[in-house]
Order: sequence, then structure tokens, then C-alpha cells
Amino acid sequence: MSRLPVIINPEVFKVKDPRVSRLSNAQLSAEAFAMGLTSRDPFVMVGSQIYVYTEVEFYAMRSALPANEADDAAFEKLLALEDLSFMHQLDRTFVEDVKKKAKGCSGCQRRRYKAELYKLAKKYNIDLDNVPGNATTRQPDSAEYPETSSPILQNVPEDALVVNTPKRPVIVRKDCIDCVEKHVSQAWVLGNEVLMGYPEHLPLVTAHLREALEELPKNARVLVDTLSFCLARTNYTNSPFVPLALILPAITALRGSMHQSLDDQQDNVAKERAKVMEIELTDEMREELRHIPVSLLSAMAHDLTYVTTLTRDFKEREANHTRAAWQGTLAVLADRVATQAPKFANMIRNRRMLFVANPGLALECGYDFQELLDIVNSAKDNSISNA
Repeated sequence: MSRLPVIINPEVFKVKDPRVSRLSNAQLSAEAFAMGLTSRDPFVMVGSQIYVYTEVEFYAMRSALPANEADDAAFEKLLALEDLSFMHQLDRTFVEDVKKKAKGCSGCQRRRYKAELYKLAKKYNIDLDNVPGNATTRQPDSAEYPETSSPILQNVPEDALVVNTPKRPVIVRKDCIDCVEKHVSQAWVLGNEVLMGYPEHLPLVTAHLREALEELPKNARVLVDTLSFCLARTNYTNSPFVPLALILPAITALRGSMHQSLDDQQDNVAKERAKVMEIELTDEMREELRHIPVSLLSAMAHDLTYVTTLTRDFKEREANHTRAAWQGTLAVLADRVATQAPKFANMIRNRRMLFVANPGLALECGYDFQELLDIVNSAKDNSISNA
């Protein structure tokens, strides 16, 4: 045996592929097999051994990189933003770090970070509608998982299960069950919008599923496997798959096993974004609404109508599912307006954080969102009359 051999994991031989057949018949060396693979193939090398991904791993990790034009636009637009207070602290730190490194760069740093910044632009609903090659026109990854002689056993080391994106500063997210539930709820809300005729929101669905996976305890195998499957199926079918009612019991069970409750766990995202827990509608917020486009005001009114209904009928509905829908809709609403009305968005986030354990309390305390719906509808009517 030669020194430093390339080792083939036995699961590889289950893949129906001419190269694997030649490898198994000793017509192709392990080294030649390795050198002939491409990024579209479901294989990965860890140390000296070549593994094969399961079907779920393959589609969950499918790259969602945009066309270069949209990539460039997101890069320039995000770096031009001066106020990043609407972002999660970790995302804000990342963008600020990229700004520093991109100054005077010949282009190498830009190529490293463009795709990651595109994902942030979609995550925070930053308008890319006028950008050629945006999410509504770019083509999804068409790589298909090959046939196998029998199911592939999951044995790829977890460190190799990473999304195929440019390198970014290492961020270790604190485990947060509330954050997981929030992102899953947002994915569900946005997934419903995709099904109702808004395909441009599909990247947001996958982004929130990925965020949920990042904030899960790594030993929470049930939820890791479940959300990975949801992400894989969403990527494969190019259609959202987020069965919220089936996922919530696992989240509730995990919260119980970690001895946490909705009352004692803070929403770290909202905590970072708001130095003062402002929950009242201020004159500054009203002024922000005056400058928002009619199309966005209409979307806001739709969200607030739904939230108002959920708040008023909370006790008569199935509590766990209703609370998640309430939370997800408010989180989506805040993200919609974060760049154009940051103070209003922070107020929405603060109300979500304050009443997430029991949305019915918002009604009892006089915060049923009806007053916000009235203000948004008034702003929409004024914009239409002044057009």
C-alpha cells in the first residue's frame, strides 16, 4: 500500500454513478476519482477519506448563490448604508468588518463577501427589485442527487456539513429556543406568501430556516433533522415546506428539556436592537410612515390586520400555533420596514418580545395593534390621495 492513501468510505459505493462503478471495479484509482469530482457531486473529503452526503444533507446544503449582477448590487447597497441599527448585532458586526476590509481592496475581499451580503439583503428585505438577476429571475441550482442502490447512512462528520458560501468571520451563536421558534414562524409566514403568489420571498424562507438551524443546540438532533429536511425539500422543490403545526411540538419539548420557558428567556435579537423598550407609537414613527411607499403600507396593513385578529381571538384559538403565527407575522412586519422605518420596526419588535409568552395580554394591556393598523391605513390613504 502506498503512503498517504485516499480512503473511500463504504457508503460511496452505494451511489449509482459510472465513476463509482469504475472505482469499485478497480478501473479508476481513488486519487483519480477524487480529482474528477465537481462541486455538483454529493461527495466531500474530510482528512484523507471521501464521504457521500445523504439526500437530505445534499439539498439542505444546496448553494443559493445569486447571479453576479444581484450580488454586486447587494454588496454596494449594504456597504453604502450608514445606519445598521435594524440588524442583529452579529450581522451588523459582520457588515462593519466587511466595510473596513473592502476599502482600497482590488476586488478579492469583494468576491469573498458578495454572496453573504446578498443573503443579508434578502434577510432584511432590502429592496433589490430593480437589480438585474435578482431572486425572481435567477436560476436555482439544478444539481440533482444521484440514484443509490440503498439508502445512504448518515456518517459525514458534522464539521463538513456547512453551506457552500464564501468564508466569513466565525460567529458562535448562543443557543436560543425562542429565536429558533421565531425564525421557523417567519419561514412559515413567508412560505404562505410564496404560495399566494410572491415567489420573491422564497429566499427569505430558506434564510430563516438556516438561521433556526444555526441557533439550535447542536445536540437537538430531532429538530436539527426536521429543519434540515424542511430546508432540503424547500430547496429541491423550489417551494416552501414548513409544516408549523408539526414542528412546534418538538420546539416545546426541547424548551422543556432545557428547563426554559417563554417567560424567562429573552429574545437576544430584540434586546440588542432596542436600548429603550419603546412600545408606544411616537411622532417620529408617524413621520417615518409618511415616507413609506403605498405598496409597502399595504403589506403592513395586511400583516397588522392578521395580528390584530390573532391577538383578539388568542384565547379561543389553538394557543401554541396561534402564538407562533402571531410572533412570525410581527417579525416579518418588522423586517419589512426595518430599513425605511427603523424606529417603528423596533417598536414592533419590542411589543413582540414583551407579549410573546401570551399575546392575549397585549389586548388586556391596550396594545392589540388596532391603533397601528388605523395609522398605517391612514398613511396609505394620504399617499394615494397625494399621488
